[in-house]
Amino acid sequence: MGTVTAVQSMRRGVIATGWTGHDMTVVNSADLDREGGDLSPDDGQTLYAYSAVTDGASDLDPDVVTMAAVAPGGWPVETVDPDTGETIPAEVRLDVWPERLDVTAMVDLGDGETVPCVVPHSLRPLLVDGVREDGAGETVTATRVSGVWTVADVPGKRAVIEGTTIATPSLTSVPRTQITGSTLEVVRSDGEDGEVVTTRLGGEDEDQLLIYGADGELAAGMSSDGIITGDSLDVRSDVSVAGASLLQMIADRPQGIIAAHRFPARTPDVGTTETATVDLAFTAKPGRLYRFRVDGNFRASDSVRPTLRFRVSQGGDDGSAAAQPTVSSPQIGLSTVVGPTAGLIEARGSMEYTLITPATDPVRQIRVLLTIQGNSTSNAVFVYDSTEFTVSDDGALYSGTFNDGNSGASIVQTWTKTYPLSWVYLWRNGSGQRGVTTPQQGYATRALGVGHPGGQWYTMVGWPTQMQTDLTGAQSIANIQFYLNCYDTMNSGFIPRISFHANTSNPSTPTGVAPYDSNWVTKGAQGWMNIRADRIANIANGTWKGLTFGLNVGQDLNYAGCFSMLDPSGMSFRVTYTK
Repeated sequence: MGTVTAVQSMRRGVIATGWTGHDMTVVNSADLDREGGDLSPDDGQTLYAYSAVTDGASDLDPDVVTMAAVAPGGWPVETVDPDTGETIPAEVRLDVWPERLDVTAMVDLGDGETVPCVVPHSLRPLLVDGVREDGAGETVTATRVSGVWTVADVPGKRAVIEGTTIATPSLTSVPRTQITGSTLEVVRSDGEDGEVVTTRLGGEDEDQLLIYGADGELAAGMSSDGIITGDSLDVRSDVSVAGASLLQMIADRPQGIIAAHRFPARTPDVGTTETATVDLAFTAKPGRLYRFRVDGNFRASDSVRPTLRFRVSQGGDDGSAAAQPTVSSPQIGLSTVVGPTAGLIEARGSMEYTLITPATDPVRQIRVLLTIQGNSTSNAVFVYDSTEFTVSDDGALYSGTFNDGNSGASIVQTWTKTYPLSWVYLWRNGSGQRGVTTPQQGYATRALGVGHPGGQWYTMVGWPTQMQTDLTGAQSIANIQFYLNCYDTMNSGFIPRISFHANTSNPSTPTGVAPYDSNWVTKGAQGWMNIRADRIANIANGTWKGLTFGLNVGQDLNYAGCFSMLDPSGMSFRVTYTK
């Protein structure tokens, strides 16, 4: 039995005193593997391989290590002291790598003798480095193994890893995971010569989860009280708030104006014959409240009184379309606009009708017709072009005005349509090609962004003329999307650099304007991505006719990615618009 007075950890290695050709002279090569290995002067950042070790002819002669390569440029060489003329050896400490530690405990055996004892791996967590104060050292048993004193046991000591920081694979490696106190961190390179903490879990005072970008700026986090911080939130499935579905809560809210028409010109003169003017179609859902409203100016001669009516038709329970309503369709609303009793009149009037759909009704299409009729055969009445006819879903979240020139049999409704690629072309280092077929089943095109070590890649695609035709004259465009299936990247994902072009077929060189960086796309992710809202106008008016990927990003690996633009049905663009 004995008492530990100090514990010291030391890496195995050698002191190099010279390196000529493939021969390195060292002081005491006992720590080296005679069959070869690696040596490092800087914690594994630089490795020098060796293949053999030769002992010196005597204890006074240096040992020789046969290196795989000659000395690198700038390797230290011996110098001569100008004052004394003595030779100063160029000593360089080289550690065996991967790291091998020898832990030695100084043990007082109680008889006035203190001996160095090797600490085996199993007992190292119990004996941390450092000098013990008098009377505070651990009690150990030590035995001689093959002539070497070795710690055999630490009686009564619980196995606890103690230390300021625990890191794997090492405190100087990146990336690495390290534990300091009550905090676990992931440390990565900042892309230059420094390090940055990218993930932090725990904390000194309270638990928190923080994720940082390579620039050290906070990207997302969650505090111990459940508060989430981030620039955006991408949820793959439904979100619940206090036990209720957030998507359902949004769906239950008023949707605002869902169909509308603004008269682009006055209607024909109408006498006593009821005349259809315009009808609107929309999808009615169970348990919703819908309001039909016409509001505008009416002009009549003499004492004619304009009478407005709403007439309705509805589709089937199977989702079939509603038939176009006529003046013989069921009437659901009526209003008479009263003006002066004589002379030319211009009156502003309105009519509103509310429909509450039963909660048990299926989803079905509804078409509502607006008609006008006068009460005199000798005089006429008509509706001014400033009149508007709208259908709203339990609210009016949209405050603008629709104007599509719709009249008569044409109906206004919201559409969601998908479209295929019109054409696709790729460039690699300035050389064009029509496409790269990949081994993956179902991927017809391959687009590799800029930053790949093999060269700079760009991709241009065009949408079909039918998509442009559908968007022309749209009252509103909710979104324009493209499909992206990311199946390979240089990092864990990539950033699609999006720009736009006005080409109907591939040009000789890649072009693009109005660029922006889309959200980070993780390798393996797939789905529809929105084109920025402030770019939609130039798509709708025909200025732009397709997308350019990866233009002007250099060879940045964050922008490199292989992807397909085909969804499972072979479509590449999706548009939701009202027209």
